[in-house]
Amino acid sequence: LMRVAELRFDRSIAKKCLQFSMPLIPTAVSSGLSSLFERTMLQSYLNLEALGIYMLSLRFSQVVNGIHELTKYSWAPFFYKSIEQTDPEGSRNTGKMISFYLLPVFAAALCVILFTEGFVVVAGQKAYASIIEYAPILVLPAITSCLSVYYAPGILMSKRTIWSIVPVAVQFVALSALGVLLLPRFGVYGMVFAKLASIILAFAVHVTISKRLYPVWDPPWKFVPIYFAAVLIALGVHHGVQGKSIVLSCLISGIVFGGLLASCVFTAVRCSRDNPAGALATIVPKQVA
Repeated sequence: LMRVAELRFDRSIAKKCLQFSMPLIPTAVSSGLSSLFERTMLQSYLNLEALGIYMLSLRFSQVVNGIHELTKYSWAPFFYKSIEQTDPEGSRNTGKMISFYLLPVFAAALCVILFTEGFVVVAGQKAYASIIEYAPILVLPAITSCLSVYYAPGILMSKRTIWSIVPVAVQFVALSALGVLLLPRFGVYGMVFAKLASIILAFAVHVTISKRLYPVWDPPWKFVPIYFAAVLIALGVHHGVQGKSIVLSCLISGIVFGGLLASCVFTAVRCSRDNPAGALATIVPKQVA
């Protein structure tokens, strides 16, 4: 192989690679920096006990992020292959599959919300008792942060990754401002809501930039409110059964989980039968009769 191949270093290719990859570094480390900043604020405005409760609660919500990582790596090849096709059917299938890719993420969120208390009681860990109050609500920021992969691919597709710094900066500024305002008054709940609000704002900015840079498609949204409604119902049930008999709590939670999951599956199947109007309209031209 060395006899027929010649090692070459092309500066133009290296420059293009660096221009694409270097701006992604802040995005890659933003999660760790955000967590470090949250710890600093909690320790400064509250105390070490509040910091410990928050970090333990955050570990439970990270189950959602773990499931998201698994589905994300199978979504990316499917998405990029589909948008390269000129077949309208392949384009439509891309939009139809979003609800199925997000289904395991929301199912994991329902599990964390409904069964955290049962896990803590069965485990018998007194140190975990205080997280029953905070772990379920931290699921909301976790699932919101997963949406950008499916609804804001334009920055990567346009190869203008320098814009990826903007949502990260917006989230950091919003988290800082809201943390200072809410932490002294609401304690750990203040940090939870500051985190949720900053992620929602960053997601809105990400989607806006994505559509402007590379309006590839208009993905379906109508199933998302139903998925979030299931999460909110699960939160309501969790607060309703909190403190009751563990057997009764697990029984009610199991029934509710089955019902909510079935409704989400039904929604995903129904969305897959619809034709998401506008999907990849800029790539697939309409056929003129």
